[in-house]
Amino acid sequence: MTLTANAGSCTFCAVKPSTTLDHEAPIADNGADVWWNFLPACKPCNDWKGKRTATE
Repeated sequence: MTLTANAGSCTFCAVKPSTTLDHEAPIADNGADVWWNFLPACKPCNDWKGKRTATE
């Protein structure tokens, strides 16, 4: 369900299709591993974001 949100596009670049689930609040910073913390992202953007929050 999360991967098809945002019309199937990456939340960050809005160009590539979302193929991974990113955590809005990273697990490394005690973010929850639950559906409401997931964002659809392409692999390059997910890798680029790393351990930062979505707003960072």
